[in-house]
Amino acid sequence: INQSYGDVYYRGECKLHASFIPSLFRGRANTSTIASQLNSLIKRILDDENMTKQLKLDKHDCTSSSLKVEGVLQHYGIKTRFLDVVDNHCFMDGFKQKPEA
Repeated sequence: INQSYGDVYYRGECKLHASFIPSLFRGRANTSTIASQLNSLIKRILDDENMTKQLKLDKHDCTSSSLKVEGVLQHYGIKTRFLDVVDNHCFMDGFKQKPEA
């Protein structure tokens, strides 16, 4: 329908936000402390042999492994630097806007 506008991306949340700011940074004046806490959590997971094996992380590629861990954490309610976006409106049906309780 709107192909002339280019690609269409959908947010992976039910809640509407006024801007595209990752949850880690929303409503915070100083983000360095919270980012440091997230990095510490990621490091603890990367240092845990069982978690590394379970998540199939490459110990020799710390950057990629850190990003994978952060992506997993996001889906367990941890505030991250990521935004969920999808380009498939059929998949987006799983994130339909729901009324706030």
